[in-house]
Amino acid sequence: MTLSRDIHSRRFGSIDYKFVSNLSHRSRGLENGISPKSFFDGYTLSAPFTAEVNVKNVIGQTTADGTATLSGVVDEIDPTGATGPKLAQPLTATYSNPVTDGRGALTATGTVPSGFPTNSIFYIVSPSSVRIVSVDTTDTNPQLILLDH
Repeated sequence: MTLSRDIHSRRFGSIDYKFVSNLSHRSRGLENGISPKSFFDGYTLSAPFTAEVNVKNVIGQTTADGTATLSGVVDEIDPTGATGPKLAQPLTATYSNPVTDGRGALTATGTVPSGFPTNSIFYIVSPSSVRIVSVDTTDTNPQLILLDH
């Protein structure tokens, strides 16, 4: 896929941002509307769509508390093999209340795990699916991160 939209006037590998920006319009199962409680419980973190060789491979387990905190662990493997794997990196992040279309801001705090963005946006796609996209201006190899349960 080619990029159909730039964020912060940048192009990001082959992530289709038109698809990502439409995620919030495809929300299902949120009959009571979007609230911080819509982002709650345990999620498996993955980034299965490696757009290029410099994109870090990440996987992990996270828990959203339904109020403003996401925490967990992230494993990162450098696909080029230049560095060894970074396993069980602690993740702590705060998130804003999602707006009515399910979009919110996510900010990693403390020591940010390798392969995970410091600043990102998230979309609540359904009660069991959240999508995260980096908005870090220094992230030259961003990826679409999936949270599912």
